[in-house]
Amino acid sequence: MKKLLRFSLLALFGLIGSSTMAQEVTLDFTIVDPADAEGKTSIWGFPSGSSNKLVEEQGFTYGGYTVKVAGSTGEGYYWHNKDHYLLFGKQGATLTLPAFDFDVERIDIEGNSGASAGTKQNIFVGDEAVSTETTGAQGTNLFKIAEGKQAAGTVYVIKVTSKHNNQIKTIKIWKKGTSGDTPQPTDISNTAETAYTVAKAVELIEAGEGLSTEVYVKGIVTQVDSYNSTYNSITYWISDDGTTTSQQFEIYGGLNFEGGDPFTSKDDIAIGAKVIVKGKIKKFNTTYEMDKNNVLVEYTAPTNIQNLTIDTDVNAPLYNLKGERVDGSYRGVVIQNGQKKIQK
Repeated sequence: MKKLLRFSLLALFGLIGSSTMAQEVTLDFTIVDPADAEGKTSIWGFPSGSSNKLVEEQGFTYGGYTVKVAGSTGEGYYWHNKDHYLLFGKQGATLTLPAFDFDVERIDIEGNSGASAGTKQNIFVGDEAVSTETTGAQGTNLFKIAEGKQAAGTVYVIKVTSKHNNQIKTIKIWKKGTSGDTPQPTDISNTAETAYTVAKAVELIEAGEGLSTEVYVKGIVTQVDSYNSTYNSITYWISDDGTTTSQQFEIYGGLNFEGGDPFTSKDDIAIGAKVIVKGKIKKFNTTYEMDKNNVLVEYTAPTNIQNLTIDTDVNAPLYNLKGERVDGSYRGVVIQNGQKKIQK
């Protein structure tokens, strides 16, 4: 508990210091109540865990600042007591900021790395949007406040504008004239010719910057999971070397080439094929993936499949269908030596 208290006090000093030295305010939703040794209670007093979520608007105070949070119809908000962020949604859900005693030039919203790549959000004053809507809640989204809407005392509202949840870790408020040109949003855009490897895609996801951008990722198909006839999409996995023992990357709900005929079955993607895929990358729980509605850009069918030999090492590592390594006690479908089998 002493260690936890020390971290919380340091975070508080950092918040106060940033307000006076950098002329900004940082609202940090990751801070744990030092009275909770298990780290499952927010210092703000947000409802803890999804089982305690609220819908109606309520105010929460810490460090002299009060924010108001409201869910949308049938949805709600709560503090994720494991990863320590505020979740609220979906479309129409709001987080109302306190009125600041200085002109506000920019508001930065830092999202959890596992947040939805489809989340759209914007800053409102009343019913009027005063910035540019962003897509993707991971990393940091920067909202430049419109001229004429920056005056001290203005009440800004963060609103979810799509049918997705928002996951916020920190909110940084910049006083007019202090934001300058930094920090700039990270640009991770690339081309098919410079497609990221799986390893690089994972590195970018962990960095949590610029993940609202569609990027190109290349790899070799290691397994094909399923075909969705409603969306004509296929979920499959790739790795850099085509083996199931290296880092796996899920291509979730993948579509065929833009303008091409839709997929008709899971057989349209073959294990061993080399692919380049375009879409938004994210981490869902423990899985690194490209989000749904991604599209194929390049597909090279595997050759000489009949000449491949299978390593039958009985001591080879086991993996579940998510590409996570498991041991002999795991029950269900596993992959060993590149082959699926049921372990009972």
